[in-house]
Amino acid sequence: MDDDDRNREAMASAANAAYYDAFERKDFATMASLWEPSDRTVCTHPGWPPIHGTDKILQSYASIFNGPQTLQFILTNELVVADGTLAYVSIDENLVDESGSTSSTSGLNIFSWNDGRWLMVVHHASPIMSR
Repeated sequence: MDDDDRNREAMASAANAAYYDAFERKDFATMASLWEPSDRTVCTHPGWPPIHGTDKILQSYASIFNGPQTLQFILTNELVVADGTLAYVSIDENLVDESGSTSSTSGLNIFSWNDGRWLMVVHHASPIMSR
């Protein structure tokens, strides 16, 4: 891996961190700026059916952000791969809600290189079941 690959992976990791930061802060403007504005985007929140298209995805975040629940993300097991114009981040999302209850989801975020930065095209999170 050369320096350019490492730099693009670092940028993908930073874009991924910005997503979770915006989610925690319920920062809709930042969340909207992180998604590619297109119809090819897909988002699957835990337990939800897939949502297609950035407009509908952002509506889902507006709904979540306007709700009473506040979440803290403790992110672990991050794997970042950048290859050409696509990057993906596999990550464990360890969630803590305002009451202190915890749960974990497995997240997969896919980014597309757009005008010198990574924009999210796919977010998929599914619950991790205890064994």
